[in-house]
Amino acid sequence: LTLLHSAAQEMPEKDKGLPWDDAEDFVLKLAEVASFRIRLQTWSFQNAFDERYEILHGAVTEVKDACHSLQDSHRVQRLLGMVLGFGNHLNAGTARGRADGFSVEVLPQMRALKGQASSSSTTLLDFLVRQAEKSEPGELANLFGEVGEATLVQKACRHKLSDLSHELNAYCSQASELARAASSGDADLVARAKRTQARIRELEALQQLFVEAEEDYKNMCVWFHEGGGKKPRPPDEFFGYWHAFFQGIRAVLEGMYGGKTRRRKAARSRILRPYDRFSQSLSLKEPVKEN
Repeated sequence: LTLLHSAAQEMPEKDKGLPWDDAEDFVLKLAEVASFRIRLQTWSFQNAFDERYEILHGAVTEVKDACHSLQDSHRVQRLLGMVLGFGNHLNAGTARGRADGFSVEVLPQMRALKGQASSSSTTLLDFLVRQAEKSEPGELANLFGEVGEATLVQKACRHKLSDLSHELNAYCSQASELARAASSGDADLVARAKRTQARIRELEALQQLFVEAEEDYKNMCVWFHEGGGKKPRPPDEFFGYWHAFFQGIRAVLEGMYGGKTRRRKAARSRILRPYDRFSQSLSLKEPVKEN
């Protein structure tokens, strides 16, 4: 639009009466609509809201579910007890023996720890899974059910909770500015401002859900003694260690039962960014202003 106005001003006097092509004429007529930019932005905000909201709501819910699943799971507690017992047995007589716990990054490392015999291909994780299956046959397969611990952790490790929270806060602030600008317009814009305010209330409730998720994660870290006086690692990193551990268990189970353990579709490796797909639908970087 700026380029069109500039071109019109620089046009020779003899050409100013000539008609524009259809595309340029359409853009110029749109610009003549009162408060055109605000009308377009409020329309785009409403049009994209539901999908944006679902992405953010789904992410925070998956993190909350994974926190409760790990903290409340008797299967996880049993596996942790077995890992601690194995570690203390292997480290007996050393300064690392008789430990009260271990760091979470030890879990995926069990796939690399093999027996002393040079020809042995059995890992500590193989031994763990076989012992667990021997005492409670079929119980480990429940980790990979629809609401199993491994399934919930797989979903949660995709999300950077702090980044999503910052994006939500920015989105809510920009929506508030949009509603304020629209409320000073004509009756149609005032109606749009009211609809935007209703959406803002939904975003504020979602912000509270993020606060609860952060509190759930802190409580889970306390339960796991995560951090040890230092700041706990971010949720995606913590859940990432558990995801690698669970996938190792799955691989051992499939090896034991000839691949009969059903393999779920792998989660996307990249972290979800809620606004990647919407960067062109509504420019939130530009200040909201009238023509």
